[in-house]
Amino acid sequence: MKLNKWLVLGLVCAMAIGVGACAAKKEEEVKSHTVYFGLFREGAPAKMYKIQDFEKEYGRKPQMIMWYLDWSQPFPAQNAKNVIDYGSVPVVIWEPWIWGDEQAIKLQNIADGEWDTYINAWAKGVKDFKYPIFIRFAHEFNIEGYPWCIVNNNQDYELYIEVFQKVVKMFRAAGANNALFVWNPMNYSYPTESWNDYLKAYPGDEYVDWIGIDGYNWGTAQTWSDWQTFEQVFVEPVRILSTNFPNKPIMLAEFGTAIDGGDKAQWFAEIPAYLQSTMKNVHAILYFDIKKETDWRINSTPESQAAFKKIMANPVFDASVDDIPTLKVNNLTALEKKSVDIKKAKSAPTIDGDLGEWGKAEAYVVKGFDRITSGAPKWTGDKDLSSEGKFMYDSDNFYIAIKVTDDKPFKVNKKDADIWNADAVEIAMSTDSTLDPKRNRYLRNDFQIGISPGDNGSAPMVWSWQLQSQISGAKVATKKTSDGYILEVSIPWSGLRTVAPKSGQTVGFTFAIDDADDADDRETQQVYSGDNLFYKDPSVWGTATYK
Repeated sequence: MKLNKWLVLGLVCAMAIGVGACAAKKEEEVKSHTVYFGLFREGAPAKMYKIQDFEKEYGRKPQMIMWYLDWSQPFPAQNAKNVIDYGSVPVVIWEPWIWGDEQAIKLQNIADGEWDTYINAWAKGVKDFKYPIFIRFAHEFNIEGYPWCIVNNNQDYELYIEVFQKVVKMFRAAGANNALFVWNPMNYSYPTESWNDYLKAYPGDEYVDWIGIDGYNWGTAQTWSDWQTFEQVFVEPVRILSTNFPNKPIMLAEFGTAIDGGDKAQWFAEIPAYLQSTMKNVHAILYFDIKKETDWRINSTPESQAAFKKIMANPVFDASVDDIPTLKVNNLTALEKKSVDIKKAKSAPTIDGDLGEWGKAEAYVVKGFDRITSGAPKWTGDKDLSSEGKFMYDSDNFYIAIKVTDDKPFKVNKKDADIWNADAVEIAMSTDSTLDPKRNRYLRNDFQIGISPGDNGSAPMVWSWQLQSQISGAKVATKKTSDGYILEVSIPWSGLRTVAPKSGQTVGFTFAIDDADDADDRETQQVYSGDNLFYKDPSVWGTATYK
C-alpha cells in the first residue's frame, strides 16, 4: 500500500462511497469482479504477527483486518496504524455497549445526546487518523443478542435509524470523511416479525457507505442447527440486499463454518464460484477465525486448511486495497431482462419428440457460466448443462420444445411437486398482460410449471405448483439425443384455467433447466432470464410476446 496515496486522498477527498466525494477525485468503475479478503483473529491488530502468520500459511495478505471495540474504549489510533503499516485497511466493529454491563447503554441514551462527547472524540480520532477505516456500527441489529437490537428497544426500527444517522452526521460534521460506515444486519431476522424486517431499518443511501451481512453455517454444533452450504447461508440475503440497494457494495462482514455435520473443506472450496456467479454484488468477505461457540477456525482439520489455502490462490481475491476509496458500484450485476417471441403455430405439432414440425421457430439459447444460478461449483461447462428453447401457441395449446445438453441425462427420482429437484425443465409465465412487471410475488394467473423427462422408472409429466396437480390434458414426449434429451410439450390453455392469448400481448416469462447428474438431488440450475428465485419473484422474469 502506498501510504502517501492514502494520506493525500484522506486530506483532499471525502472517501465515503456514494455520499459526495470531492469533484477532483476521479471515480473508478469496477471492470472485472474481484473481492477483498478480510480476517478476524483474536489479538490482532495489537499483535500483528497473528496476521503475518496467516499470510505465511495461506499465501494471501488479508486486505482488511477486523476487530471489536465497545464504548468504553477510545479511538484505537495505534492499532489502526498497525493495519495501515501492514498494507491493509482497518475494520472496527464499534459496539455501543459496555462489555460486562449490557444495560449501560440504550439506543435512546445515544439519541438523547448522552454519548455525544464520546462520539465526538471518536470522530476527531478518525479525522486525525486520515486513512480509510471501516466502521461497522451497531451490527446484527435484527436479532435479539445485543442491547442495541430492535427487539430490545421497544421494537422501534425508526429509533435505530435515528441513532445510526446521528452518529454518521456527527462524524461528517467533525470532518471524519475517511470513515466508511457499514450498515450490517444478520442474514436472518429473529424474531421474524414485520417490525424486525431489516430492510425497514435502512438508514438511507446518504448515511450508508457499504452494506454488510453476517452469516454462519452452524452445522450440527447446536441442537437447533443443521448443515447449510455457503449458498444456503448467503445467496438469498445477498440477492435481497443487492436488489434493494443496487448501488451499494456488499461485504460478508462476518462469516464462518462449523465442522460438525458436513464437509468443511468442500464448504470452503465452493466460495469462489459463488462470488463469480450469483454473488457479484459482494466486494469483500471477512472470515471469523476463532474457536468460540464452535470451532470456526480455518484449520479445524488438515483438509479444511488445505482447501482454504487453495481458494486463497484464486484470482477473485486479487483486489487492490488502493481501490477501496474509489470503488463505485453502478448496478454492475443488474439482471438482464431477456425477451422471447412466441409465434402462432400454422398447424399443431405432433407431440413425439421430433422437432421437424417446428420449422423456423426461433431457438433461445442458454449457455455459459453466467446463466448458472444455483450450484455453480458443480457446473463443468456447456456439455454438462446448456439448453435452447422454442415456443409456439394456438387457440388450444401452448407448445414447448426444449433441447437440453446434459452429459448425464434422465437422473430422475422425484415426482409431482418435487420434480424440480432432479433433471427437469421449469417454465415461469403469466397469462395476464396487465400485471405489474415489478411485482415480487406470484399473483393469480402467474404460473410455475415443471416438466419431468422421466426415466426408466417414471413417465414424463407436467406439473403446476399453483394448481398443485398435474396439468389436465398436457402431453409430453421425451427423446434421447447423443448429448442429452429433447422435451416436446403441449399444455392446454384450459388446463391453466385461462383462455388463449391474443396476438400482440406481452407477458412475463422465463425458463430454467434443472440438472441432477450424480446426486440424489438437483446439483445445478440454469435460467434463461432472471435469477435463482424466479420461482417466487416475477420481477426478475423477462417477457414473452405472442405474435
